[in-house]
Formats: sequence, structure tokens, C-alpha cells
Amino acid sequence: MKKIFYLLTLCIALTACSSDDDVPPQPAMRTVIVYMSGDNNLADSLNSDYNEMIAGSTRLSNDVNLIVVNDMDEHKPFVAKIANGTATTVRKWDNDFYVTTPDSMLNIMQWIINKYPAEEYATIFAGHGNGSRQMRDTVQTDIHRLYAYGVDNTPDSGNEIWINIPSLAAVLSNLKTPEGLPIQQEFIFFDCCNMQTVENVYELRNYAKYISSPLSEVIAEGANYREVVPLLSYDFDKDPSRLIFYNDKMTLCASVIATDALEGLLTATRNVLYEIKSNINDDKTTDLRFQGAIYYANIHNPFLHDMQNVFLNHVEDGTLSEATFQVWKEYLAKAVIAKKMASKWTTNLGIDFNAFTVNEETYGGLSMITPRYGYDYSAAYHGSTELLANTYMYDYEWCNKVGWRDLGW
Repeated sequence: MKKIFYLLTLCIALTACSSDDDVPPQPAMRTVIVYMSGDNNLADSLNSDYNEMIAGSTRLSNDVNLIVVNDMDEHKPFVAKIANGTATTVRKWDNDFYVTTPDSMLNIMQWIINKYPAEEYATIFAGHGNGSRQMRDTVQTDIHRLYAYGVDNTPDSGNEIWINIPSLAAVLSNLKTPEGLPIQQEFIFFDCCNMQTVENVYELRNYAKYISSPLSEVIAEGANYREVVPLLSYDFDKDPSRLIFYNDKMTLCASVIATDALEGLLTATRNVLYEIKSNINDDKTTDLRFQGAIYYANIHNPFLHDMQNVFLNHVEDGTLSEATFQVWKEYLAKAVIAKKMASKWTTNLGIDFNAFTVNEETYGGLSMITPRYGYDYSAAYHGSTELLANTYMYDYEWCNKVGWRDLGW
């Protein structure tokens, strides 16, 4: 049945549409794809974002193609080109379908690249997110859980469709220029909660020069696209911090990652973990010292902690040397090239995160999975959180390479 479902989805994406395919390609400096997954409880907020993009486009350079994939509650998906204060529909579908399956995403994004070729490409993903959590891409559940990026609640199906980051990486790996060459995008921006995890950015490292995302949760209104859209022609090599698309009024933690520095960070992190292991006399699995460290989601079962804060805890208890820690920080600084911090942010449950000391010493701008025993099996997660963090983490390249198995996980 799943194969049939995905074939039907692909057929819809390929054939059940109308568009202006006869219009010749418009050469540009940059094509920016905005992928809006709003067929969920973010529909009103993302619709406001869409209108902000239209307003902001009056100040957008003409050498940038701003192309929006719009899937909102109670209407069929469509693709629009936004320019000069106007949104023009360039592709629409006669039937609703899931825009968050790998087949649909690949088809839609490749169509945009072919139709709007440019010297370089970038993507903004807007919707729900929850870091490195892993599950099957097609999720049907009666409890409220978030899995990576999405969600598409196509009517009358009873299903919620998310896409995991390893699956998204596979989509991006198959995108080609109109000439058939592989694409490394200039940047990827996730306007989604909790997406700046080391597992996520390492998985996507080959497909974007820069990755900008929040570590913490983001209020529903997200970035102010009236101000973001005029920036989309900017040369971010000059100042990557401008890729943090949240103004000073937004209280959250976010950062920009230079993906070419992640291999060095991987080696340095492996050295840290091995040293910690050698200094802990424990026959069981080595738990990291996450107590009191900054965490970014799920107040009951936190599993995404700030990397720098966790390793700092080990320096303070003597299981990691100051010298090894400082070398690791040097590699972290090469990867995290810009960051925004806050000591307080609001979760979707209305809980303010204000119990941490967030400063240059504790906050590194990148979170990680902290596998461990002793999760609080709350009713809200039906005992699944440990399984998600301790088993599904091996879907990620980072977790397979960094040395978790050698620590006993």
C-alpha cells in the first residue's frame, strides 16, 4: 500500500497541474525557493508570512527569483513567483497531495530549478520542526509528536506526513542544475523550531554552504519576511551573520553554520568523547554530564542539549581536560560563524525557558543528541523518547562517525 501511495503522490505531482511551462527560463543571480508546509495549525501564521514576502518584494533586487511553494490549510498546493509587490501563480494542482513526501519535494524543487535557472540557489523551509528526532517519514499517530520537518495534514486521509532530515538530504542530493550538474546551495534557512542540531547540519553539509536555523523553539509568526526578502540578494560571504533572519525582538537562540568546517568539528568531538570515556570508570554506558546544561526542547524529556555547555560540565568535573576542550572550541568557532542568544524563550506549551545561564561561556550555538539511560517516561511520549534518541540517532551520519558506539551506545 505504501508503494501505491507514493506512486499516486508522484503521479499527482507530475501530471495533475497547470502551469506556464512555455515561458522561457529567466536567468538570474540567485533563485530562492521558499517551501511553506502550512497544512497544519501554522496556516494562519504562514499565510501572514506569505503576505509579508509580497510586501517585502518591492525592495527585492530584480536579479533574484523568489519562488514560493505554498501549501496551506483547506486549499490545494500552488507555486508562486513573487516580485515587485505581486504574487503570480506559476503552477497549480487540481488535486491535493502531500508536499512533504520525498517524491513530491524532489519533483517540485527540480521543476522550480529547471524553470528559474540561476547562478546559485537557496532554500527557506517554513513550518514545524523538532531537531534530530527520527521516525518513519509517513507517521500516523494519535498523540502529538513532531518528527523533523513538516507537517502536511492533507484532508480526509487521516495521516500526517513529515520528512526526516536524512530523507531530505536524499532529496537535495538528487537536485541538479538545468545542465545536469549537482547543486550545493548558497544557504538553507529553517524557519522551524529546534533544527540547528549537529546531526542535522552534518547530514546536509554537502548541499549548502551555510545553514541557518534556530536551536530553540520559535513563536508561530517566525521571521519577519518584510525585512528578510530584501536581503535575499545579499552576498552572505561578506557577513554570514545576516543569515540570522530574526530581529532583536525575537527572543531565541539561533546560529549560522559553515558546513565546510564540520569534518574538523567531527574529529574534535570524537576526541572529546573518547577522553571523557577514558576518565569515567563505569562498566555501563557513559552518560554525558547534561544536568544543568542548556536544552532546547521538551521540558519533560530533554534530549537536545548545547554541545559547549555539556562539554564544559565535563571540564568542571575533571573528566575532560581544559586543553582538549579549548581545541574543540576552536573547531566549533570555525563551524558556528554567527550566533544569536537569549536566556529565555517560549515553548509551544507556553513554558518559558529561563532556568539557564546563557552566555559566551555556556552557549556554543549548536545542539546535539545526548543519548542516555533514565529518561522520564512521561505519558505525553508513551515511553518512546529513549528509543527515539538512543536508536534512531544512528540514522544520522554524525552519530555513526562520532564514536557513540565506542562509548557503549
